[in-house]
Amino acid sequence: YRVRCRPNALSEPGTLPRAGWKAANDGPAIVELMDQISSHQVFLGTRAATDDAALLEQHNIVATMSVGTAPQPVKADVMSKLCVRIGDMLTEPLLPHLLKAFKFIEDALQDGAVLIHAEDEDDTEAGSTAVVVAWLMAKHSVPWSEAPAAVQAERPSAQLNANFEKQVRSERIERASLAFFAVLSFLILAGLGHD
Repeated sequence: YRVRCRPNALSEPGTLPRAGWKAANDGPAIVELMDQISSHQVFLGTRAATDDAALLEQHNIVATMSVGTAPQPVKADVMSKLCVRIGDMLTEPLLPHLLKAFKFIEDALQDGAVLIHAEDEDDTEAGSTAVVVAWLMAKHSVPWSEAPAAVQAERPSAQLNANFEKQVRSERIERASLAFFAVLSFLILAGLGHD
């Protein structure tokens, strides 16, 4: 499910941005605000999507995750927000961030949908893409050979950089992710998994 905006849709009161285009300041460039990843209630998108309260409400987005080198909390009126600071996208280890991100996603999905986005339009989507690809692999057992392509089929701008690709492919990430979901499942069954 792809959400785009028409140039005039954002200025018309009561108009929900859907299936249109958003013009950039310099012309009719397409800005994909967010894309739903498969049939899951996980959306991958831009920070600009968090500024549109009607869009978030329409898609039942109850949580946002900002991923970047210096993420700032968004102003969106959602139940929960997480800033994942990845100091250097080209060298930083991903595993410490993934486990926290996975728990955040799972908690959010109990109440609705979650939007994972790059910090701003100038940031690469490598970090947010890595979180979603790793989550698909760990939670839904999507193999590495299919996970990046599955995300990119829904969001063509989604790209992994070489650092994150190497890490997401590693068995260490896969083992840690599977162990995390096993423990999380146990805690949920025991009624201890959520705040």
